[in-house]
Amino acid sequence: MVLYTLSLQATLESVSSIKWDDAEKLLCCTIQHPTDPSDVKEKVVVDFSELEEPTEERVANTSKPTHNAKKRGEKPCHFHVTWSDGTKGSVRVVQLNTPNDDVHSDEWFPVMSLECENAEPTAFYPLGKEFMVTNRSGTEYNNVDLSTGGWREYDMSSGDTSIIKLASKFS
Repeated sequence: MVLYTLSLQATLESVSSIKWDDAEKLLCCTIQHPTDPSDVKEKVVVDFSELEEPTEERVANTSKPTHNAKKRGEKPCHFHVTWSDGTKGSVRVVQLNTPNDDVHSDEWFPVMSLECENAEPTAFYPLGKEFMVTNRSGTEYNNVDLSTGGWREYDMSSGDTSIIKLASKFS
């Protein structure tokens, strides 16, 4: 298993924290085979609301199991993939919302960690409404949609709060 961290970077105005909304359990990303970069699954939606149990692999055109995934020590995960060469891969969200209480403009900060086996996340696509933002005055904004690469809100008491030029990376 390899641990990948999804990090974000953006130009921020009056933002003190950004975190994944715990109510949103969907992650959209592109994954690739770790040894064959041409084997890619684009914009895969990973539902991490509950874990999927490993399944038994079956011999083609029969119902006889070749071996049991649980006996091989496979962990439950949030997404399974079968690559073109027949190998299996999996993605599991293992940590949300690493502390981001003092984010800074144009600096990278972690959002979540993924445990991957035979799968390498390469790109992140915000679906909308998966983030919570707190501005420097303490005002919280839920369901923040960063799918267009930015977001802006104006409040009479705290002024302009914005996120622009959103970038993401897995490392």
